[in-house]
Amino acid sequence: MVLDVKKIKFLVSEIKESTADVRKFTGVSQKEFWADKRNILAVEHLLLRAIEAIANICSHIVARKFKKGIESPQNVSNY
Repeated sequence: MVLDVKKIKFLVSEIKESTADVRKFTGVSQKEFWADKRNILAVEHLLLRAIEAIANICSHIVARKFKKGIESPQNVSNY
């Protein structure tokens, strides 16, 4: 099957957006960053969002190119 380039581009844009937002949160001094727990929670959420998008790209490639589904992102390394 052919890869869904539109889907991959959308996921890549999510990764870029999330990492750009992480840079905004981490662009302050360490003292200022660690002083507000909301910064930590926001960065954690943004990194998880980027990781999920990366896992979705990997899952899509495995499904389309190898015609195999995976149950969870941890199983990607088995292919």
